[in-house]
Amino acid sequence: MKTRHLKPLNRRNGLTLLCSGVLITSLMLLLIWRLASDPLIPAYALLLTGLMMTFIGWRFIC
Repeated sequence: MKTRHLKPLNRRNGLTLLCSGVLITSLMLLLIWRLASDPLIPAYALLLTGLMMTFIGWRFIC
């Protein structure tokens, strides 16, 4: 039985993570600002996801 090996993240994947993280973070900040009175737990979760994607992408680029 052959095992499949996963390729590690490279610089291109880091750039993709960074760009998508910045995009998700900015969209969620705009959504939270526009709908401030409603409960926005999914928006907060996506905001944290975007921040983590930005951080991980930044670490793989540098």
